[in-house]
Amino acid sequence: MKILITSMFYKKSYGQGLCAEKLAEFLARKRHKVTVFHGEKNSFKGKKNLKIERIKSSRIKGLDFFSFALNLKQRLIKEKEFDVFYPQDYTFGLVDFSRLNFPVIYHARGTVKGNAENRPKTRIKTELMRKIAIPLMAEMDKKCCEKAKTIIAASKTIKKEIKNYYKIPDKKIRIVSDGVDLKKFSKNTETKRKAEKLKKKLRLQNKKIILFAGRLVPQKGIIYLVKAMPKVIKEIPQAFLLIAGENTQENHKKVIEEEIAVQGIQKHVKFQGYVEQKKMPEVIQLSDLIASPSTYEPIGIINIEAIALGKPIVYSKNIGSVEVLKNSGIAVNPRKPQKISAAITKILSSKKLYKKFSNTGRKNAAKVEWNKIGSQIEKILMKSKEN
Repeated sequence: MKILITSMFYKKSYGQGLCAEKLAEFLARKRHKVTVFHGEKNSFKGKKNLKIERIKSSRIKGLDFFSFALNLKQRLIKEKEFDVFYPQDYTFGLVDFSRLNFPVIYHARGTVKGNAENRPKTRIKTELMRKIAIPLMAEMDKKCCEKAKTIIAASKTIKKEIKNYYKIPDKKIRIVSDGVDLKKFSKNTETKRKAEKLKKKLRLQNKKIILFAGRLVPQKGIIYLVKAMPKVIKEIPQAFLLIAGENTQENHKKVIEEEIAVQGIQKHVKFQGYVEQKKMPEVIQLSDLIASPSTYEPIGIINIEAIALGKPIVYSKNIGSVEVLKNSGIAVNPRKPQKISAAITKILSSKKLYKKFSNTGRKNAAKVEWNKIGSQIEKILMKSKEN
């Protein structure tokens, strides 16, 4: 089967790009002819049965999304020979669907409206830009859901949003979680060695490390985590917050730094910056606990990777992957720092609870190993060709 995958992001250490890469490679290994159109700045080499092509997009943050969508629209007009079109985001929402002669299976890892309604407000300039952009993006998202033959929702939460916001019938939506590479995210000797080496390099020996990993954007709830840290430090003096993530066009890092200063915890926080996917296992391994207090998180790959390594998590009650994370940590209201601090302290103060969450987490992660997830996706794509 000839499969076309489109994704603004590809080969990134967070969310969508990572998932697009894993699924493309899985389908190629299954001897399908896979082509990927992506919008990253870099070009990537293809593999057997896998062709990867970069679609040009603006280098200006904020305009990159729309320029990619417009260029993708022009590129898709030329395509005639695919059996199925499998987009990973709503950038294809500008496409004239009547000109496509192959079925569309849309993979929804969130909704524009869900993100907009649950995202904390930030600087005025950013909010003004969002008021202009959000209606157009939401319309693109809705169109993708309406025109797709089948929608793959990354969680029950996303399925509910699609039904409520866009009035899509239940029978059109299938739920398939994103996954984890259990071979890569395992407590092997090499991962432990690298983790200890990095821990020493960062001078974090004898620290109780709380890891946040993800994009530095308001909806990830880092501000609430920072506000929770003083109470954690009071209960556990060796507690230390390690922030691993890429800054954004909003310069949200500056907002976080200002809050760290207000809380007076500069000596207990370190910014690690962007971490490549290949180094994520050692970063997670050196940590004692992962905290992800997102106000909107359709899936939260970092949490699944963390439990695969046996690390307890403190996560949002409304996170999409809540079914996968059950009994692997403590779910909290992300906007309440006192709840976050209480959960972190409870886990780090109890060896029995820590061990329980660690053991359950590994079992839960095994249920969403990438080969299992890939097989579910393959069946859906194959069915679209048959009907």
